Amino acid sequence: MTYTLPKTLYLVTHSYLDAQGKSRVLGGVENYMRALCVLARQHRITPVIVQRGSARGSTTDDQGTRVLFWTSLREVGSLLDREPDRTQRVILYSDFYCTPKQVAHPCILLQHGIYWDNLGDRLPAHWLARSERLRLHRKLLRKIEHTMAMVDYTICVDTNFCNWLQAAFPGSDWQQRIEYIPNFAEIPSPAQLPAARPITPGKIRCLFPRRFTPYRGTLVFAEIVTRLTAEYPHVTFAFVGDGECAGQVRALCASVPGVESYRREAEEMPEEYLRADIVVIPTLRTEGTSLSCVEAMAAGCAVVATRVGGLCNLIIPNYNGLLCQPTRDGIEQQLRFLLDHPAEIDRLGKHAREVACASFAREQWEQRILTVLDRVSTQ
Repeated sequence: MTYTLPKTLYLVTHSYLDAQGKSRVLGGVENYMRALCVLARQHRITPVIVQRGSARGSTTDDQGTRVLFWTSLREVGSLLDREPDRTQRVILYSDFYCTPKQVAHPCILLQHGIYWDNLGDRLPAHWLARSERLRLHRKLLRKIEHTMAMVDYTICVDTNFCNWLQAAFPGSDWQQRIEYIPNFAEIPSPAQLPAARPITPGKIRCLFPRRFTPYRGTLVFAEIVTRLTAEYPHVTFAFVGDGECAGQVRALCASVPGVESYRREAEEMPEEYLRADIVVIPTLRTEGTSLSCVEAMAAGCAVVATRVGGLCNLIIPNYNGLLCQPTRDGIEQQLRFLLDHPAEIDRLGKHAREVACASFAREQWEQRILTVLDRVSTQ
């Protein structure tokens, strides 16, 4: 298929490199931005990251992508205006909070899911009065409605957000400019896959491949692991990632046998999934179509996930994984089921790979993204 594409793609986001522009940040959104840069270069589009940070001027990442920095959204418009290529370009805003009051055109809003369901976690207790919650909710609705009306197109990574928009703003003209494009995974070849799972007879490897933050379920899962290690000494629990809860995870590893923790770059994660039998995605809130979940499915792992956000777009209960309540008891119950019924690990994992190959392969994601870029570029 032939596409009409821009010469330059500006990606406005909160983080890609750290605030000083020195090292990469681990996370699903950051990996998504990197994938967009790779796709752009493959089609002779120049990608430019425009991110929040304290660094001045610009730098480049390890792939040669130029990175510009802003400290306030008010700077984004003038920063883009100073760029030499103001024609044949598309600006992609990574979410509502990366979108200034006035956007540059043509533009796309990329929405990674509902992330304001953790608002209470970020507010002091005295702010949680009903009147204050209502005020903040109305402010958020105004921001969303204003942004959706301004942008030329919106990409949603899950249907949860699409349905919320339809319910919150019924009949809005911009509803026709929304495209559902879920996350993707690199699909390992059959030769890379283990013949069956559990990979090692009598042993099970359970992987937590998430950013170490409370809302990703890190501390809840750590509590579950503490309870299970004595009962299931044949299980290795691996926390792979980094983040604000890294200290608590390291303390757990030091005090409880059978628990590992280490960091891996995004390019190294496929190998981790191929070594795992079970992958747990214990998200408590703020989730789209989890990249970790899709990658685990592609590798043929059995997935235990909470029924949060876009995870329900990925997991068909008891077919390609297990869904549960976003609570300690809910997650622990489903994980115990798999540990007590290891034959289910292989069955669920094979179906997970089948679904990933059919619906979440990288090639499908690329075609969907290019189609939206073509639509916006030819408006």
